[in-house]
Amino acid sequence: MKIFSKLLLIMAMLVSLTPTYVFADKTPAPTRVITLKKKPPKDYGTQLPPNKHRTPSQPIECVISSNVVSISADISTSDILSYEIWDTAGEVCLASFIDESDFIEYVFANDQEMQIQFVTESYVLAGFL
Repeated sequence: MKIFSKLLLIMAMLVSLTPTYVFADKTPAPTRVITLKKKPPKDYGTQLPPNKHRTPSQPIECVISSNVVSISADISTSDILSYEIWDTAGEVCLASFIDESDFIEYVFANDQEMQIQFVTESYVLAGFL
């Protein structure tokens, strides 16, 4: 009986010494992944010469996590002038943000289908969420 009580005491001491983060919830932070396409800005009025075609842009992956927007390729989020939320038809701008954290908060607060546009000086990155 003494051995059992000593073993139980040792086990209780080991559990009490275990850090609390071991028992913490290990669910990952929420993320949203979207595919973006690079396109010219709306006021870009250059017409192609006859019999010329543009090659479609390569898809760009964007991961929006609870604290940061990360874009693949060599595009820096510091180049983004505004983060815009549009309706799915791309006709009505629902919200526009200069601050990345405000944009992230809006994205995770709204579960509706929307079009995301990141506006830079020379192009717009657009995709659906």
